[in-house]
Amino acid sequence: MRPELWFYSPQFSPRLEYVLDFVFKSVLKYKLHRTKSIPEINHKKKSEKIFLINYSTEYINGAFQIKPHDFLFKTNGFNYRLIKSESYYGTLVGDTFTESSDLFTSVFYFISRAEEWQQRKRDAHNRFYDQSIDATEFDFSEPYVDIWIDEFRLKLNEFFLDLNLQQPEFKTVYTFDIDNAFAFKGRSLCTTVFGLMKDVLFLKGGMLKQRCRVVLGISNDPFDVYKNLLSYIIQKKLDSRFFFLINRKTSWDKGARIHSKAFKKLITLFKPHAQVCGVHPSYISSENTELIEQESKIFSDLFGVNTIQSRQHFLKFNIQSTPIILNKAGISSDWSMGFSDRIGFRARTTHAFKYYNFNTETPEQLQFIPFCMMDGVFYIHGKTPLDEALTQVSKIKERIRKLGGQCVFVFHERTFSELHHPGYSRFFYEVSEI
Repeated sequence: MRPELWFYSPQFSPRLEYVLDFVFKSVLKYKLHRTKSIPEINHKKKSEKIFLINYSTEYINGAFQIKPHDFLFKTNGFNYRLIKSESYYGTLVGDTFTESSDLFTSVFYFISRAEEWQQRKRDAHNRFYDQSIDATEFDFSEPYVDIWIDEFRLKLNEFFLDLNLQQPEFKTVYTFDIDNAFAFKGRSLCTTVFGLMKDVLFLKGGMLKQRCRVVLGISNDPFDVYKNLLSYIIQKKLDSRFFFLINRKTSWDKGARIHSKAFKKLITLFKPHAQVCGVHPSYISSENTELIEQESKIFSDLFGVNTIQSRQHFLKFNIQSTPIILNKAGISSDWSMGFSDRIGFRARTTHAFKYYNFNTETPEQLQFIPFCMMDGVFYIHGKTPLDEALTQVSKIKERIRKLGGQCVFVFHERTFSELHHPGYSRFFYEVSEI
């Protein structure tokens, strides 16, 4: 039987309960007993051996003490910044104070996404991004939350010799955004003719030749790699997810028509694997309840399963409204928590965490599953040679492995073709062997 681990605080709050659930239940997977009563602790000690974490300013003999910051006991407000300082967990800066933070406060700050709730600089697509924080804050280069929790685990094991908290099991998940579905197949006659005209006008002879051969049925569509991809994933037993863009009604959401013969054939191929498939809500859907519900229903009708997973197209995500919309649509996990233009850790963790609603001061059922790398970082934003990209991927994967984190990668169907990004058609396969 594992020793009992207790947590004492003179008071509890939704914020403190939320971060304790994340650290102990989600990450360390160890049952944590909670109490506001020192007499209860003393009574327990008489009959059995227990280990106690003391989250207060008072001294308790034999307890592992962490002195708390009052941020976790507030009932409103998120306009604080966590900056790097001599204090290991950083310093919280508000309008009227500057105080050193503690482990649980700093973890809460990042997984609650307090910084995204604030009025911060946004990019051209109104997304939280690299320049949303300044040089005084913790950057996105390290999973600080995972580092802190792993060090905390080791400190507890050293303090309580019989505790033996285990590091989480490292895992890798390969995810795929099916945006266009096909390069040429499944388009309307008008779209196909327009594409041919553009090829001629801009002297794209190679593209013109490929388009014609695919349309005439002479060659396979360059993006039609799905049968081989699925076979490889099944053979290698890779944990994978596929997100399908359903809405084709805006200039940002182009691709094969969902009622085309080619797209229907694609759905037939993936239907036996529907449990690892999810919806890829369209560019304009992130603040539109009706639209996300419509797209989720279409997905469910196509695949014959309830829609429970999603990743926003273009990662268009409003932290204050999109999770509420996703919850209402029946989505239980969202995979949008990352960046399209850099490797890194948007929430400073690789572990799944629940959405915290500051408007109600309660955690919601929706879970965020963070990712650390999207393929376009290398061939769109970085123009990075393949060997250098693989080196970077290897480094970040090893970093996450050492912390027992979850390494989530994002790929697109266009990556598997030499059509747009020469040299990268084997990228996924090379990454999966690292």
